[in-house]
Amino acid sequence: MANPKFLKIVILILICINLVTLTFIWVNRPPHIEFARPPREPGLFLKKALHLTPQQQEQFFRMRKQHHRQLMVFQERNRYLHRRFFDLLLEPNPDSVKMMRLADSIAINQKTLDTLTYQHFLSMKRILNKKQQKKFKEIFFKVFVTITSQPLPPPPDPELPPHPPAPPNPSD
Repeated sequence: MANPKFLKIVILILICINLVTLTFIWVNRPPHIEFARPPREPGLFLKKALHLTPQQQEQFFRMRKQHHRQLMVFQERNRYLHRRFFDLLLEPNPDSVKMMRLADSIAINQKTLDTLTYQHFLSMKRILNKKQQKKFKEIFFKVFVTITSQPLPPPPDPELPPHPPAPPNPSD
């Protein structure tokens, strides 16, 4: 077997080499590089894609700001309701009636959020000219598919009746 004193010296030298290497890497590391990315401004994409006029831009940004304020209120309420809903799990005997009320409140709040968003896009659509509305429709379909991972159904065929005929009554 080799001399234990010799092994201790080799181990000590290896530890020193590691410490020197780590110190060298730490001192000479490249600076953290932030990639120059322009600040993301919501709505900028629509402004450019739809070629909004200055008047439309003003209306759009005003509507967007108002919509954002409204959404923030209901999103905060949504977080609060969800927190209370799941806090019921921590109780020794969760009240099912309370749970159902909170679930209903969450559903109503979500309905309000969806309705506000729908109204916002409807208002947006109303300030656009025909050409812009066509482009808006294309963008909306692409965004909807991206968000939901589901394609929108095709628009209804104008030659078909709006609703399928009712099934025959079995008592007839």
